[in-house]
This record gives sequence, C-alpha cells and structure tokens, in this order.
Amino acid sequence: MNLNFMRIFLVLLLTVFTAPPILLAAAEEKGECAAGDCDDGVYETDIDWDAWGRNVVKGEWDPVNRPPVPNDDPKRVRETNEFTLPELWVGGVNVATYRFDQPDQVKPMPPEGAEPYELYENFDISNRITGEEAWWDLLKYRNVLKSPIGSFYYDKIALKRWVPTLGIAIPRSFALRYASELTKTGNPKDEVKAIAELVPTTGHYVAKPSHQGGAMGVWLVSHDEETGTTHASVGVELIEARSFNVLAVANRLTEHLHSVGNLYESWTLFNVKPGIVIEERYSDLDNVWISPVEFNIFVIWGRVFASQLNIVHGENRWCIGFLSRDLEFHSNSHHTHPLDKGEMLEWLDWDHVVEIAERLGNHKDMIRVDIFAGLTAANAIKLKNATKEEKYGAIEYVFSEISFHPTTVWAIDGLREEAARLWMAGYKFGNYKLVPNTEVPDIFKETGQIPMDYGETMPDGSKEEL
Repeated sequence: MNLNFMRIFLVLLLTVFTAPPILLAAAEEKGECAAGDCDDGVYETDIDWDAWGRNVVKGEWDPVNRPPVPNDDPKRVRETNEFTLPELWVGGVNVATYRFDQPDQVKPMPPEGAEPYELYENFDISNRITGEEAWWDLLKYRNVLKSPIGSFYYDKIALKRWVPTLGIAIPRSFALRYASELTKTGNPKDEVKAIAELVPTTGHYVAKPSHQGGAMGVWLVSHDEETGTTHASVGVELIEARSFNVLAVANRLTEHLHSVGNLYESWTLFNVKPGIVIEERYSDLDNVWISPVEFNIFVIWGRVFASQLNIVHGENRWCIGFLSRDLEFHSNSHHTHPLDKGEMLEWLDWDHVVEIAERLGNHKDMIRVDIFAGLTAANAIKLKNATKEEKYGAIEYVFSEISFHPTTVWAIDGLREEAARLWMAGYKFGNYKLVPNTEVPDIFKETGQIPMDYGETMPDGSKEEL
C-alpha cells in the first residue's frame, strides 16, 4: 500500500476515534458514552512530523537524517526577468548578484568594517541550502523547522499583546484569551459559557481562533443599531444571518479550541497554544460589508520585497496582484477586480506600511507581515456619504498577523522565482551571523504564551514608537 495513503488513512482513523471534546460533551448529555469515556478529549501539542510536514502517528522528527526534499524543478536554468532585483544588501554584500546558472561563482567578500546581518538562529536553514532550491523547496525547509520560539510568530494572542509595545497599531481587542485563561476546568461546556460572556452583543467585530491559519473558524459580525438586524457569516464576506446568536459564535469557537489546522501546516503553527481573538472589524472604504485591502508583505533579509494585495469578492478572498517595494503594480491576470491602482496610490501611505513590515521583518531571512488598510466598520458607516478626501483621512493601518510559513500561491511565476533566489542568495552570498532571538519575550520562551498584563508589566513601562 502506498506510504502516503497509509499515513492519511491512519490520520482519518485518529479523527474518527478521537472526537473533539465539545462533541464528546454533547454525547455525554445524550447518554451515549460509558462512564468516564467522555472525558478523553485533550488538545495534543506534541505532534510528530515527517519531512513533508505531515502529521504522522509515530516516529521522531530527525532534522539531521531527514529524507531529502526534492526540487519542484530540479534542472532549472534561471533567466533574469522583469522582477529581477539588481540589489539586495545583506551585511554589506549585494546578494542579488547570485546566479543559479553559475554554480562556480565565487562568494563576494564584504567590505572592510561591514557589520554582518544578525539572523535569529531559530530562522536558520543554512544546513539545508544547496543553491538550487525553488520557493516550495525553501518552504518545505521552513515547514519542518522545529522551533518552539517560532510558534510565537503564529500565536495571534501573543503577537497582539506584544506588538502594541512596539508602538504598532492593532485592531481594538474585545477579548484575547488562551484556552487556559477561559476556564480552570478545560471543560467544553464551561468554555462555551465563558466565551459567550465575552462575545459582544453590539458593534462590529471579528471572532476567530488564535491558533489556526487559512481563515479557519472566522466569524464576521455587525449589529445594525437602527434596524436591530445582525449580519454575520463564517468566512470573509458578511451576509445576513437571521439565526445568529451569541451561542452560535461561542460554540463554534469552542470547537476550534480543540482542533488543529490542516495536515500541511508547519510544525510551529501546530504547536501554538489554542485560544480565541475577538477584535474590531475593519472594512473597505466604500462597502462596509466587505473586508479592507490586505497587504501580505514579504520581507526578505530584512527588506520588503513585494506585497500581495488581497480583496474580498463574493465569498472568497482573492489575490489581485503584487505591489513591489518601488510601487510597481503587477496584476494577477487570473482575477479581474474593480480596484484602481491609481486611486489606491492617492490614499496609500506605502512608506508607513514598509516601515511596519521591516520593523517586524528584521533579523529574519524571510517572513510575511500582514497589514490591513481601511476604515473601522463603525467609521465606514458614519462616512458612508462622506467625500473621498474625508474617507482617505480616516484610513487606518493595523497589524493583522505574521506568517512564519506563508502559503501564498504566488500567481506570478517570475515574482515567485525571484523571491526564492533572493531568500537563498542571502545564505549563499550574504555576510550574516546567527544570534539568539532577543525579540521573543522571555515569558513566552518559558511558558509558550504571553500573559494578559504583559504590556502593563514591562520593567519601565516604556514603548518604542514607530
């Protein structure tokens, strides 16, 4: 039997025979469980992975004797294209001179006195770099990078308790809670009650799990004070939901407290402690019912390379194209959309977006920083009939999340290839040194989470302004 099929089969068996606690609790209420059998639902964080990033039932993760990860195009010859950058400096060395088709290239020496780029050691994949990898090969290396500190960058609660201490704006939080902060029992019935007490009954907000990616389990909610109507959906676009109630949100969030992401997410994401986030909802400038423009910004060796632009259309979020660091827009021809680049550049404070992304992308080889640009839903309603200039003046730029293992599809092949070349070139040609990660707070390194009063208990109470 095919090994991959066998692994999937075993995972499915585990899914069937280890139902989430909320389902077990429901079965217990109906008398469907023998005594004690309904108390076995436990959130599992010690997940073993194979070299492909899949959840496996048994076996130890071995970073040294791991099977080789194949290239997705092993005999490629790279040609320069419209996306090829002439410069990317890493520790005084222009690594953009690296060429795939010249294996005998001599590594350039840094100029005298040049300070090496300080790379956090938990991001280091240098021992796997051959010099011929494509983007997906590099992502596989990151996928299996077993770094508890790396989980910090996927932990939405930890980030949203930490990022404000840097002076970076985030959406206003109604609730940021780890599962361990919701109840003392960990019982799903108690969790539903605790979450229900935190879910707002007015206003506009997003409610979601803190430990999952891909918009899993996301609720969008808006309460219309004039009509008494509530609009809500599980997804990315608001639709009217007449049956909406607080318990519907609480139950869904509780289910996600006891589940993990899909099998192909990274080790770091699977090891984030579960929790919930309820925060203010942002919207498009002209349509309060859809999400704002989202920038997925790729920072390579501390410098913004490009940003994917996402908008909501229908019930899906679409990549409409990419914006380079120098504001060149590259459209994704697979999707048409009404967003006008010229109009966007009228209001876009790109320098501020770059500043935030590079502040959070420093000391890393590659990472993606996500930022929303739009109006709060409440402001969008107030400014419905406002002038364009008034709307532009109310735009806010708020940090959304960081992706340690970004799964961007990269609809433009040449752009993806250049991103891979530069990421790899830093290792092949760059002047860098490994340093301990001093960015992740010590309390997270010790406990795997950031406490509720983190910003209030900093030694001197100071905040670094950005």
